[in-house]
Amino acid sequence: MALPEGIESDRRLEEVRQGVKSLHDISDKLGDKLQVPRAKNYLQQLVDCISPNRNPAGYRLCQEELSRVGGPGVLLHAAGQTDNDLLRSLVLETFAHMTFDNAGLAASVLGEHGDGLLRALRTSLADGSVPERLSALLLAQALAVAEAPPAVLEVLASEAERFLDLKDGSHGFAQLGEAALDVLASVSFAHPTAAIENLGWSKMAALLEERDSPPESGTEQLQVLVCGLLAANCLAAGDGSAAEEVHNRLASGSFFRLYAQCLAASVAREAWPQDSNTYHSPRRLARVASRLATLGFRRELLPAMTLLPRIVEGFGDGAPVEALKALKSLAADAECLEALLMEETFRETLDGLHRDLPEARELLSYMELVESAMAAGQSAKAAQAHENPMAPSVMQLTDIFGNFSPLDGRMDLVHLASICAAVPLAPAEAVRRSLQSETSLTLQSFLEHVYGTPTILGWWPSLMEELASLAASTVGAGGPGLGQLVASFEAASGGRSGLPIQELHDVLLPSIGIETDGAVIEAKFAELHGSAPLSFKDFMRWIADLFVRLEAEAAVSPPAPPA
Repeated sequence: MALPEGIESDRRLEEVRQGVKSLHDISDKLGDKLQVPRAKNYLQQLVDCISPNRNPAGYRLCQEELSRVGGPGVLLHAAGQTDNDLLRSLVLETFAHMTFDNAGLAASVLGEHGDGLLRALRTSLADGSVPERLSALLLAQALAVAEAPPAVLEVLASEAERFLDLKDGSHGFAQLGEAALDVLASVSFAHPTAAIENLGWSKMAALLEERDSPPESGTEQLQVLVCGLLAANCLAAGDGSAAEEVHNRLASGSFFRLYAQCLAASVAREAWPQDSNTYHSPRRLARVASRLATLGFRRELLPAMTLLPRIVEGFGDGAPVEALKALKSLAADAECLEALLMEETFRETLDGLHRDLPEARELLSYMELVESAMAAGQSAKAAQAHENPMAPSVMQLTDIFGNFSPLDGRMDLVHLASICAAVPLAPAEAVRRSLQSETSLTLQSFLEHVYGTPTILGWWPSLMEELASLAASTVGAGGPGLGQLVASFEAASGGRSGLPIQELHDVLLPSIGIETDGAVIEAKFAELHGSAPLSFKDFMRWIADLFVRLEAEAAVSPPAPPA
């Protein structure tokens, strides 16, 4: 089931006009209970016209017509003339349908009738029956989705918070609690501070607590998604230290899997969960993706890289701009960028948009710059292929670069020790000397320094290629891999290019779990008697031979089984 546009047919506009006129004619007579059923019928007729379910071909045209013929004023007047809770509920429901997915109309209604509308909403929430309160929360949700002014959103958040009904930290919400949660989540898109101030971080963390098993029913999945959207919006605007538990629960739960499913349904203009009759705004989901990216959740949103381009290509009303911003932020991750670069038709779309949308121009420029750097790195690797068979891939190195700098920026060499550990490269001191007066590197320069070029002595072929093979042999003999050996060497040597023999014995071997007694160890250290500090290459040759001998010793004399 797809959400229709609602602008294809004006067949029911006359019903809207007649319904408003008829309600106006009897609104002063609603103290007479005989007139109440007639008023209910008129209101139901209006709801039928402006509901996307009941008038899919023309509901949006009817929304606009209801406002044009003075419907909001007539509705509020009618609500104030009756003590019938069902009639008041229908008035609120009519306002909710009228402003559904129509931010412009919501702003117009609030501008002209905001005080009266909020007064009616708060009165129904305070004193109304459950159906009337549900209608009031439905209206609050519609106004929050329409991103009402901050003062209105603060009222909506305050009113909604009172209805949250947590049961032992689970998602067993009553209907009012579920509706209130929807309101708070929608408020958080435009005014997250209002949501934080009314909800608080501890209650938000409780909302994110999931059962041991993944959510299965549509209701459970929707609640996990809504809680995650609320948390993401608030985290992006809140105090990181106070919200650490919220951040951790968002990262460890089911939210990102469900977000991807919801985004796919939204792009297809379908309800999610299926058969829920709940439609999610592509624009708002794209905005959440941007906020999640700023929180460090990029790799978790990799599936979105094939969906956000469809929003740019197929939607209006601000959605493309939000999607372009999200894509730019997510493409700071190397794998996300790689997925985006594979979207060839989307590149053509950007070519057509970049003159009109700054966000498209910025994204296209970023993609071209980073893609060019990666292509240069791939050329360098291919040209030195015979010297770099075991070198990390361009994508792996790009990912490492992205941990220390924007991919289109310059990586500060103050992080050189950490960069060398990540590649890995050793000794870091030799890498530092090779850079002379450089203080930073672009992505292209970093890739070319790793692989080498006709004018640059590559770090990998000159320092690591032979040793990568030796490290593979230590792993085969039950020893640590290259990365751990590099880290242990740098730690034991204190960052110097040579490792003192005593530090090898006292620090390095214990750090990788090797006991420093026994015939094999004694023989190997005898070889080093009087030696100068070991270079990294000499250390790797020594340690590789040590593991070969230890493996041979274990094969001859296997350890005794435990008693």
